[in-house]
Formats: sequence, structure tokens, C-alpha cells
Amino acid sequence: MYNIVGAGLAGSMLAKDFDNKGIEYRIFDARLPFAASIISENLFSDTWLKDVSYIKSSLDFIHNNYEVEKRFFVGKTNTTELYHLPIPQVLKQDFINEKVIEANLEGVKTSSGFYKGVNIICAGFLAKKLFKLPNLSALSGHGFFIKQDPIKDYINTYRPYTHEKMMNWHNGLVWYGDSTAIRHNNYMKKQKEYVQKSIARLASLGVTEYDQIVFGARPMNIKNPREGMLIRVNKNNIIMNGGWKDGLVIYPYLIEKLHKIIK
Repeated sequence: MYNIVGAGLAGSMLAKDFDNKGIEYRIFDARLPFAASIISENLFSDTWLKDVSYIKSSLDFIHNNYEVEKRFFVGKTNTTELYHLPIPQVLKQDFINEKVIEANLEGVKTSSGFYKGVNIICAGFLAKKLFKLPNLSALSGHGFFIKQDPIKDYINTYRPYTHEKMMNWHNGLVWYGDSTAIRHNNYMKKQKEYVQKSIARLASLGVTEYDQIVFGARPMNIKNPREGMLIRVNKNNIIMNGGWKDGLVIYPYLIEKLHKIIK
């Protein structure tokens, strides 16, 4: 039995792979603040990822397991096709809603019990806390759910200082994402300031009301961001995380490598 800790992109895609292969597992998630299991934009493009070796096998996994929606990147001079993977399709909903407080050589411990098994830690901040990983960090940011139809379905990206996206979401909501590439510690120091700037940018787009603000983080491997993080800490604990901006596409690649470790 495997204990998958974290039901964000990494943990949920691993659970999907285990489902396909008939491998038994439990999956834990406590929906902690900034958890990837709460929100992810799940955007990717072949052109954005053209320089990574694992793109074909990862895209095959995504297209074979999920219903991908086409989106468009609208720039100043051209429009590029990209893809959106709706988050409700990806995230596992049958998780054990408990915070893992210890991962040892026998299994994982929560406040209410102990679960024996091999531990695969896919929760970024928790993995860092449990095992003091020096190279695992996160970029943090926020976004807004808006009950308002945009004039058109579009995504605009302005660089290098702001990163804005507005798109049709689910259940009649519109998503506006902003300030999503700031180191977590720095983000927390100026969180209110960043949020106020986003609200001002929204107002400039004609949006003065929003339904909900959501905060999230992207785990990243500082040492090697384009390869993610796959580490066997000891005989019973494996870390699989650190996808950063390629998280959606890097995890099938890491899952493939993971099977070579656990077999």
C-alpha cells in the first residue's frame, strides 16, 4: 500500500496513474493555505515547453487521461494556441482530509491515526518541513473568481513585472490570475500590497467586484527547476514535487521515473 501525501497536481496525477495500473494507495490532503490542491491554472503549450525532453510522453499521458480544452494566448502581435486542463478533472476528491504530521519508516502519522505503507510525499511545503529539503522552495501568488462574463475568452501576459490571465472558468465563473511568480517568503511580506495592486489592475479592466480570492503556490526545485524533484529520502519515503511552471507536464515524466524506484 502506498501513502500519497498531497492531492495537488503531483499527487492527483500519480493517483490517476496508480488507478490505471491497479496499484493500491491512500491519498491525504488537509487543504492547507497555499495548497496546490485548492487551485491550479493548469495551462500549457507545446511552444512553451519545446526545449524539454519529456514533452511528448507527458503530453500523451495528459491527453490519454483527461479532456483537454483549447485556449489562446493573445499577445500584442500574434495569437498562440495553448491548452487548459480543468482542475476539477485532475484533483482527487476522495482524499483523506487529515494533515500528515510525520512520515517514518513504517508509514504516515496524522493527528487521529497511523497508516502503514510506503510514503510518496507530493505536498510541497509539507515535504520541505518533514524532511528539511534545502532545494525545495515555492513561488506564490493569488487570483480572483469573478461572477461576470468577459467580452471574450482571452489570456494576456505582460512581462517582466506582472503576469495576468483572465479566462472563462467553471460553474459560470471567470478566473483572473495575477502576481504568480514571487518567492513565497517575499510574497508573504508584501501580500496585502500585491493584492491591492491586483485589485487596481482588475478595476482598470472594468471589474470592480469579485466573488472570491484564492491563494496558491508552485513548488520548485531551485537546483534544477526543469527536472522537478524526485528523491528517495530513505527506504520508505520518496519526494516527488518541484514542478514549478512546468508542473502540469513534468509530473507524468516524474511518475515514469518513480516506477523505476518503487518496482
